[in-house]
Amino acid sequence: MKKTSVLFVVSVLVLILTSCQQSASPPVTAAPTTAVAPAPEPLPTPSSVPTVTPIPKPVPNPVPTSSPAPDPTPAPKPPSPSPTPSPKAESAAAYDRAEALFKEDKLEQAIAEFSRAIELNPAFLLAYNARGRVYLRMQQNDKAKTDFTRAIEIDPKFAPAYNNRGVAHTNLRAWESAIVDFTKSIELDTKATIGAMLYINRALAYLNKGDYDKSIADCNKAIEMKPGEARAFFYRGNAYTIKGEVDKGIADYTKAIEADPKYVQAYVERAFRYWGKGQRDLALADCNKAIEIDPSYALSYLLRGQIYVAQSKTTLAIADFNKVIEISKDQRWIDSAKSQLKQLGQ
Repeated sequence: MKKTSVLFVVSVLVLILTSCQQSASPPVTAAPTTAVAPAPEPLPTPSSVPTVTPIPKPVPNPVPTSSPAPDPTPAPKPPSPSPTPSPKAESAAAYDRAEALFKEDKLEQAIAEFSRAIELNPAFLLAYNARGRVYLRMQQNDKAKTDFTRAIEIDPKFAPAYNNRGVAHTNLRAWESAIVDFTKSIELDTKATIGAMLYINRALAYLNKGDYDKSIADCNKAIEMKPGEARAFFYRGNAYTIKGEVDKGIADYTKAIEADPKYVQAYVERAFRYWGKGQRDLALADCNKAIEIDPSYALSYLLRGQIYVAQSKTTLAIADFNKVIEISKDQRWIDSAKSQLKQLGQ
C-alpha cells in the first residue's frame, strides 16, 4: 500500500495578553469632573442692636443708632471648564474601542482604532501587541511581525510579544526564528503565566523543522503543566508517527480526542494511521465523525474517497473527490482529488 504522507496542521496560537510589565487592561482614565464653584460664603450675622444711651431731655424722640449693615454676599465663581483629556487618556479610550471591535471580528475597524491609539501614544506597548494579533487573524504575518518587534523594542522583557512573533514566524515557515522567539518567551515567563502554550508552540516549530525528539520533549512538558491539553497530544502523535512509532501516534490521537471530542484533525490523522494499518472500517468511522463535526474540512473527504475506492464504492468516491475540489483551499489536496478522479475515468 502506498504510504500516506503525514499532515502537518499548523494551528496559530495567539496569546491574548492579560499581564506583564503593564496593567492587565489599558489605563482607564476617569471622566473629568466639572469644577464646582465654591459655595457662597454665609451672610455675616448682623450685630446686636446697640443699647441706646438716653439723650437728656428735652430732646424728644431720639433716633436709635442703626445696626451695622451686613457685608455683601460675594459673587460665586464661574465653573472651571472641563479639562481636555490627555493624549494618553484618548489613546487608552481608542485601545478599548479597538479591543471591542476585535471581539466582534471587525478587523479593519479594530486596526484603525489600534493605529489611533499608537498615534496618540507612540510608546503604547499593548497597542502594538494587540494590533499585531489582529494582523495575525488577517493572515498579514509580515505586518504582525513588525508590530511585535516594535513591542519588544519598547520592552525587551515582554514575553507575550516574543511568543506572538514566534507565531508569525511559524506562519511564514521560518522555523528557526520561531524557535528562537518561543525559547525567549519561555525564559521570560518565569511565573508560568503563559505556561503550556509556549511549549506547544515550540513543539510545533520543532515538528515542522524535523527535530522530532525535541518536539516530543516539549509536548511532554506541556502535558506535565496542563494534562488536558489536546494539542500537545496531537503534535506528539504526529512526531511519533513520523518516527515510525505508529501505535504510539494512534494512542496520542485518541488522547487528543478524549481531551477535545471535536478535534477534527485528530480524527483525520488517526483515520490515516488506521488506513495505513489496513483497518478500513475504523478509518471510515473516523472520517465520518470528522465530517459530522466540520463538513468544511476537505481532507476528511479526500481520505474517505480513497477508502470508498478500496471498497469499490466508486460513486461515493467520486462525490467525495468532487467535494474536495469544491471546498478546499489547499492546492495539494485539490490536485490529489483531481488525480483520483482521473484514475476513475472522470
